[in-house]
Amino acid sequence: MPYLHNTRFNRRPLPLFNSGLLITLALLILLAACKKERNVIITPPPKFVATATVTLNEAQSGLPISQNFQGLSFETSLLTKNPEYLNTNNQTLIQLLKNLGPGILRIGGGTSDEIGWASHPRTANTSVDTLTTTDIDRLSVFSKATGWPVILGLNMWNNDAPSAAKEAVYATQALGTSLYAFQSGNEPDTYSSYGPRPPTYNVNNYAIEWENYFAAIKTQLPDAVFAGPDAANNTDWVNQFVQRESTNIKLMDAHFYVTGPATNPSITYNDILTASDVLPGYLTNMASWSLKYQVPYRITETNNIWGGGKKGVSDTFAAALWALDFMWQVAAANGQGINFHGGSLGPKNLYYSPILNLNGSFVAMPEYYAMLAFGYASSGAKVVPVSLSKTSNYNCTAYASVKNSGEYDITLINKDLNTDILYTINLSKPVSSASIMRLSAPAVTATNGVTFAGNQVNIDGTFSPVTNNYLTINQGTVTVKIPAGSAAVVIVR
Repeated sequence: MPYLHNTRFNRRPLPLFNSGLLITLALLILLAACKKERNVIITPPPKFVATATVTLNEAQSGLPISQNFQGLSFETSLLTKNPEYLNTNNQTLIQLLKNLGPGILRIGGGTSDEIGWASHPRTANTSVDTLTTTDIDRLSVFSKATGWPVILGLNMWNNDAPSAAKEAVYATQALGTSLYAFQSGNEPDTYSSYGPRPPTYNVNNYAIEWENYFAAIKTQLPDAVFAGPDAANNTDWVNQFVQRESTNIKLMDAHFYVTGPATNPSITYNDILTASDVLPGYLTNMASWSLKYQVPYRITETNNIWGGGKKGVSDTFAAALWALDFMWQVAAANGQGINFHGGSLGPKNLYYSPILNLNGSFVAMPEYYAMLAFGYASSGAKVVPVSLSKTSNYNCTAYASVKNSGEYDITLINKDLNTDILYTINLSKPVSSASIMRLSAPAVTATNGVTFAGNQVNIDGTFSPVTNNYLTINQGTVTVKIPAGSAAVVIVR
């Protein structure tokens, strides 16, 4: 119950016949106190405080983190149905992307295989199921304003290579250096289930069609670059495709979602906070084939719950804790980057989107704050190995990066909801200072009130971290408590 401040009374004895007045007065004071604090939310303390030890391997130089690691993925239909979204008039969105540093925009998704190409400007009579030169021009200006180049998905359901080549030629002219790569088709490993392909359709059938697109585009654009196969969840497809096309692609890519569909009523925030049984093997496979054929890999479409995300789960602080942990797992597995899927489909918002259009205002959602935290610790850095020793199997993780300046950034994530974790960071090299930037929210189910480094994103999209809180260094160790359901970046110089 709310804490009640002590109230001073006149200590003279009251006559017995005023005892009723005394009781009434006490009740009034109690009611006033309750009314005053009726909006105060008292969160019960966690049941436990556990300990964990993080030891940095400072002898290793680490794996470089791509400067374009961060990314967003949008449906192609966003260009045709919501022209105000990726638009230079949308200064708030532009600022939100700039806050994150360099990144990559991916335009594709399922609607890239449903929208045809028209080599003319958009008119009042042009269908929203047709991509026009006007839409590409708008995308080009937006891309240049943000500094984020574009991976552009081409329609492959229609198996129309000549039309795709015309689109590629125009996109190359319009985007120029802001064009990162082309993708041909979206999730082709599902074509036999959801698309116009027979049940026998396999990766070799897809590769033949892909090579037709490749040849048609290369004939007109000898310098064009490609990514593939943009598979949904079939790593065998990725392996066989990269084995066959490694000399023709700049990037091997695939998608990853934790669970789904979003319509499943049994899915809760615990499903995204619990460590994935699939992700470690998925990343090991991607990393090994990337190394074998010397082609970097990227997860070009990802988020927590497929099918647009689930309201009350995908848009909460739980998603931020998942996203921060996920990004570091990909970086530690030598991934080139990720693209969080988001935006909207027509009037419907995709709940897992890091940035949502709410009643005409573009708002940073909890997952966006995870991107801020990752961006701070990963910018110009390398991932260095850490060992994490826990007193029990608590749901917590730790990652570290080192910058050219010698600064170490240690990201501590506590996804356990009942346990505060007291981390002790062991350092082998002398340090002069240690500070902390926390990622927190009122509750793991909160959709707003999230902060990073003591501050929130402003309504115009700007963000400025508050001065760091400094920590004590004790004989080469730093100890810091990370409350249940929160995270932090510890900066050691």
